[in-house]
Amino acid sequence: MHWLYHSGVPVALVTGANGFIGSHLCEALIARGWATRALVRRTSNLRWLSGVAVKQYFGDVSAPETLPDAVKAVDYVFHAAAIVKTRHAEEFTRVNCDGTRNLLDACAQRAPRLKKLVFLSTIAAAGPADQSCGPVSRYGESKLVAERIVAEFAARLAVAVLRLPAIYGPRDTESLGLIRALNSGIRPGLDMSMSVCYVVDAVEAAIALALSAGSDATPCSVCDGTAHDFQGWATRVEALLGRKTLKLRIPPWLLRRLAWWSEKLSAEMPIFNRDKARELSCRDWTCDLRTLQARTGFAPKYDLERGMRLTIDWYREHKWLR
Repeated sequence: MHWLYHSGVPVALVTGANGFIGSHLCEALIARGWATRALVRRTSNLRWLSGVAVKQYFGDVSAPETLPDAVKAVDYVFHAAAIVKTRHAEEFTRVNCDGTRNLLDACAQRAPRLKKLVFLSTIAAAGPADQSCGPVSRYGESKLVAERIVAEFAARLAVAVLRLPAIYGPRDTESLGLIRALNSGIRPGLDMSMSVCYVVDAVEAAIALALSAGSDATPCSVCDGTAHDFQGWATRVEALLGRKTLKLRIPPWLLRRLAWWSEKLSAEMPIFNRDKARELSCRDWTCDLRTLQARTGFAPKYDLERGMRLTIDWYREHKWLR
């Protein structure tokens, strides 16, 4: 493994490297010839890093004493570690907010050659695009606070913030439940516009931001360049699945009630929970590429048809979808 770390090769650290987005990011960095470090917890499931040429550092952003070795002599940091669901609100603060501060502190003290830290955020931090209410979920609130923490460090470290919409692709478990519902003939009657992005485009956007000049904590967003109506999205996915569905109208009050029962009946916090129900009750989860394009020249390569076909093929190959 030592050949990965000779002089002249960019060294990158990815937090949350074992996750859906983090593992794809590691693969993209390695494909570029970068020496790639993965910050993972000792209890993490490392299946997506199996056979991937990363150097693993066991640590946790919420445990600051575990971070100095991981950030030492890095050129780039991609902060993808976060929790998106929990029964305890203080966990959002501990991991998403305090953990971000811990990582930035470690970089400021122990990473003198750092060229850029890219914080992977979410459009949930801004809230629905058709409202000025700000975040509507506890997750979104915690990521907005984390963005502000990143901004505090912008004068000391070169930073960038990338807000992600719904990201989909191989290994994604969050979209899986919805695609399984469509595959079984049930279509939620949601009424919303949304932006989406295939995971390969999302990680390429993060790398483009890392390579961009200067330090700018003003958030920019990535997407496939098209605002999708949910029902139109579902129709296209059904065609790829080869299924016909029955649309079930779910009023917001019932959505919230179903989310309550979902939490009540699950031993662990389910993906569909009251936090998620509050987001699904909103009508506009769109974003645009203009700020990202102005800063980096980035252009997405995967439209919905291509990206979703690859995703469904992967689900079927791995027996996640019948």
